[in-house]
Amino acid sequence: MFRTSSIAALLVTLCATTAANAQTGGWISANAVLAKPASSSTTQTSSFRCCSPNFFGTFDSTAVVETPDKVSFDIGGGVRFLRQFGVGVAVTRYKASETANISFSVPHPLFVGRPATASGPSQAPLTQEELALHIEARYVGNLPHASISVFAGPSYFSAKREMIEDFRYFENLGSSTLNYTVSLADNTTQSYDLSKWGFNVGVDVGYYIGEFVGFGVLVRYSRAQVDLPNPLALGAPTQPLDLGGVNFGGGVRFRF
Repeated sequence: MFRTSSIAALLVTLCATTAANAQTGGWISANAVLAKPASSSTTQTSSFRCCSPNFFGTFDSTAVVETPDKVSFDIGGGVRFLRQFGVGVAVTRYKASETANISFSVPHPLFVGRPATASGPSQAPLTQEELALHIEARYVGNLPHASISVFAGPSYFSAKREMIEDFRYFENLGSSTLNYTVSLADNTTQSYDLSKWGFNVGVDVGYYIGEFVGFGVLVRYSRAQVDLPNPLALGAPTQPLDLGGVNFGGGVRFRF
């Protein structure tokens, strides 16, 4: 994943170029935002025939991990050309660690139609992380004490997802009743690094106490779709995963 320090250096370099262009201006914004992910959860499913030498049924399993809303940041800056048009960059980040719920159904070793079912949490939370670099083309409307900007452009996403790779379970067959029960024992995980180009659009509204310093609100929508492997299923097939989402929040503004 690319480093936040590299992006900060890019922001400083970009904004510093305004000094060489007297009829332009620039902006810097730092926002605390509520990040609402494009995918509210990730679901892994697996189904295959198994298990007794004398009887074959279907072993079904599902692992679900939620991707909740989180407070994060959106930091950016850029330069204006021809007073009302500008280009800039911004960076956003999302990170969560959530426990997955694993549920499964195991065929009875002797009787058809009497599967044993169980569910339970993963041993440890699963890491979900995204870092996005947004490139913006802006239309900026500046007033003495306010500014309104609309923007759009490409976004580069670098993400990490930890998935359930496999799990073990305990089983018990009653000697007299032949009642069959199972329970979750433990699990293993696999981590995947993902990257993809997507897009972002949004609106930024600022109110300035003086000529250069103020505060404002930001709404940014970004999106990209990647192919996420499902190691729980045979052959680890891929499934689509939406990155990005909606960032809404506010913070400080600087213009020059």
